[in-house]
Amino acid sequence: MPLLSGLGIAALLSGILAVFQDGNGWRGALAFFVVLAPGWLILEHLSASEKSALLRRLLLASFLLRLALGLGLYLGLSRYGYPNEQERAGYLFTDAYRRDQQAWELAQSNRPLTDAFQQRFYADQYGGLLALSAALYRFLSPDAHRPLLIVGLGAWIGALGIHFFWKSAQKLLSPAAARNATWLFAFYPEMLLLSASQMREPFLITFGTMLLFALLQYQGKKRISARILAGSLAGLLLISPGTALAFGIALGFWLWLESGRYLSPRVWLIVGLMTLLGMLLFSLSVAGISVEKGHVLEVLGEWSRLAVRWSAYQLERSSGWVQKLFRETPPAFQIPFIIGYGYLQPVLPGAFIEPSIPIRKAISILRATAWYALLPLLIFAFRAVWKAPATERKRWLAFLVITWVWMTIASLRGGGDQWDTPRYRLFFLTFQAMLAAYAWERRDVWWSRLLWIEGFSLAVFFQWYLSRYYHIGGRLPFFTMIGIIFAFAILIISGSLLWDRMRKKAGWERDDGR
Repeated sequence: MPLLSGLGIAALLSGILAVFQDGNGWRGALAFFVVLAPGWLILEHLSASEKSALLRRLLLASFLLRLALGLGLYLGLSRYGYPNEQERAGYLFTDAYRRDQQAWELAQSNRPLTDAFQQRFYADQYGGLLALSAALYRFLSPDAHRPLLIVGLGAWIGALGIHFFWKSAQKLLSPAAARNATWLFAFYPEMLLLSASQMREPFLITFGTMLLFALLQYQGKKRISARILAGSLAGLLLISPGTALAFGIALGFWLWLESGRYLSPRVWLIVGLMTLLGMLLFSLSVAGISVEKGHVLEVLGEWSRLAVRWSAYQLERSSGWVQKLFRETPPAFQIPFIIGYGYLQPVLPGAFIEPSIPIRKAISILRATAWYALLPLLIFAFRAVWKAPATERKRWLAFLVITWVWMTIASLRGGGDQWDTPRYRLFFLTFQAMLAAYAWERRDVWWSRLLWIEGFSLAVFFQWYLSRYYHIGGRLPFFTMIGIIFAFAILIISGSLLWDRMRKKAGWERDDGR
């Protein structure tokens, strides 16, 4: 009975999506059914195997929400988006538009799908997602371009990651924190948005989460863990060897810091091979395109330097006030500025105040609000890890270092851009969500103090944006404004330390400061 009901739901969803696409309706419905039916049945099976009503609701609701959001963006942007070719075609991201157009071009040609990995298809640096998209179009939808096929595939692949995240969170967190982390992972707006936009992130995050889960249970269930490792590694290397490299390094660091000497050589061999494969394939994908060919390490180093330099140039070029700040700032402070600016993206006051069309403004406000709710938890995690019991401190120290190092890399790689930086940062949502849930569980009096600092900073930035766009109130010089924010933060921190010391000396509270 569950099989028949699952097939029926998939057929209903397929028919609805086919109505909004070009080409023959029945053929379109069949194409969507081939994509959606396996996803729905897999999600149903996984939730049934766990016997958790909460997990089942999370999996299916997240899948349906991603699918609905994808359809809504496709229709909304084509009618109410900016009057350019990309948004009139229903695409939110330029990368997705270019990749999907080239995938359709390849599918309609007589060239083999392996051509997606050649240099002529510049829209996908690695070629994996372009080849996958072209295969769907060539074999399921040769009569018409149906972009929502990729949305459907990304929706259930992204939802699939929730199952493996849930299993991993139960091993690493308390039951309450595991639930909170899974809710965050399942419905974080940036993740939902990218899952609904023909982007590679839902694939990468799911495969990365599967890797973490497989390593967590490798000692107990070697056979099934090896299969999950192989599948997730193949997926990562296909879609983005660079992300496979980053995940390999991150997981290796976590394993070494938490329990390196207790792990079998086979586990280290797996992590090492994954890292080496990622390095090799990534260097091959950028050599001759972004940088000159050479030794693997030379290619990686040169690509990193050029990527940071190009991102800084793009940031400066994109904004007049950034150009002004760069002229006034010594070169040594420009990279720290880009990193700090990237940490704050998407900027919440700017999302509310910068002029934009309604659909874009709604998206910006949702993304920024979610990030400014998550960011304080990632900052508070420093205190949570410092106060953690010795038995678990190394684990969460590893997660803390991985999260903040990657956020720094994302800021440099994205150049502080309000779209690219959050997208790159999201690659490690698995670690961020668990770290945030752990920090939330260990809140103390310093949590409210941190929120006071964030609230004051946002108020100052709101006034700055109002003065910039609507000339309301006087506008302070940028670095003067930053100085005021830092002065307030120092006042709160030093005043709180003094107050806590006085209370402790007077015997008003316990030694832990709560």
